[in-house]
Amino acid sequence: AIDTTYCRMCGNCKEQCPKKVQIPDIFRALMYIEGYKDGQLAKLTYSNINYQKNASVCADCNICPVKCKYSLRIKEKMTKAYSFFT
Repeated sequence: AIDTTYCRMCGNCKEQCPKKVQIPDIFRALMYIEGYKDGQLAKLTYSNINYQKNASVCADCNICPVKCKYSLRIKEKMTKAYSFFT
């Protein structure tokens, strides 16, 4: 039921991103707010991600080449993370 909702932290996506965005770390923060309803932990987790590798980098990227082997919609989730955390 959660296969296409939550990241499995496999790290496969990190190698695909040309800007080296910390996708699994961002998705972990997103999981804290969506799954656990813990906004404080989500914000703390997100704030520990280097600003040059967080979801704001994705806001300027028109074509996301990253494909999740577990079918997560990377661009959609990064847009959601950007709206939550910025």
